[in-house]
Amino acid sequence: MSRVAPLTHTSSTTHALASSTERHAATQALLWGTDPQGWAMYAEPLDEPLFLAVLAAADVGPGTRVLDVGCGTGGALQLARRAGAEVTGLDVAAPLLALAQDRLPGAQIVLGEA
Repeated sequence: MSRVAPLTHTSSTTHALASSTERHAATQALLWGTDPQGWAMYAEPLDEPLFLAVLAAADVGPGTRVLDVGCGTGGALQLARRAGAEVTGLDVAAPLLALAQDRLPGAQIVLGEA
């Protein structure tokens, strides 16, 4: 039976992982942020039945808070807000978030990665 050595993190390993994560986030931001209007108009409505089912299963309504990680243009957050929830969105694509902010005045919309 072979033994696996415990994983140890050195500062160079941690730095390499952080750099890799940052590169991945930057790539995702570029890929997803190319057409926010098109996404909001054509792609996002196709997901609405799924969003509604998830919100219902989670019993989202007045007094609940929703954090959408990868919120894009905020379609699921709009539905959660209509149900009475307090909403927060996080995404790596600034162009998508700009549209989410326009669609969700007063909501906390954050540019970042998880």
